[in-house]
Amino acid sequence: MSYFAIFNLTTMATIKICISKPGTLSEYFIQTDNIITYKNNGLSFSDCDPIELIIEGKLNSEDVKFFHKLCGRGKSVSETHKQCIKILNLSKATLIADDNSYFTTSDYYHHEAHYKTKPFTVTSYMFAYLNVQEVVLPYDIIAIESNAFFRSSITSIIFPETIKLLHQESLANCQIETLSINAETINQKSFSCCTHLREIKIGKNVKHINGAFNNNKSLIKVELLLFFI
Repeated sequence: MSYFAIFNLTTMATIKICISKPGTLSEYFIQTDNIITYKNNGLSFSDCDPIELIIEGKLNSEDVKFFHKLCGRGKSVSETHKQCIKILNLSKATLIADDNSYFTTSDYYHHEAHYKTKPFTVTSYMFAYLNVQEVVLPYDIIAIESNAFFRSSITSIIFPETIKLLHQESLANCQIETLSINAETINQKSFSCCTHLREIKIGKNVKHINGAFNNNKSLIKVELLLFFI
């Protein structure tokens, strides 16, 4: 498996955390209104001095809720906080099943839906509203559910080679700008309303695309890597 990204590390600090027990991410930080401090070395960061955060180990819903706080997620776009983390690197993290939820939605009739972590899956609203520039997904992710990146400000998503399925509207309504995807199945409206999406590279493993594009007004380039037998 391979991840490729170029960062200017001379101007951005990096914090790497190896979680020994799921649900304990919050224990590594002290957070005030404007400043976040990493307890292990006293490094503080804020929107004026954002960092790359690398998280390794097993993560559950409690950890997801906390990195929502670290990455400035509000309940709506207008409530999104300033960007303190520029790159969220989860390449060596794994998501586990959890009975607790990290996100709740409610419809017009006040029917609630609760979203929880589960293995090998970026579940719905996991990265919703996050104010971060780039996310590197866990190395073992197979599927991405609907609205996983709903209204996030993420401009770059690094997918693992294991990815097989994009559910309907999986990347809808986010600010992704360029994308390289090699999932076997890309379902309807996967990239719907990604109005900042300029370029997309579709890998040779892609076997099925069903109406994935809708309202992509900035799209200028689609590259197909075809595989012939």
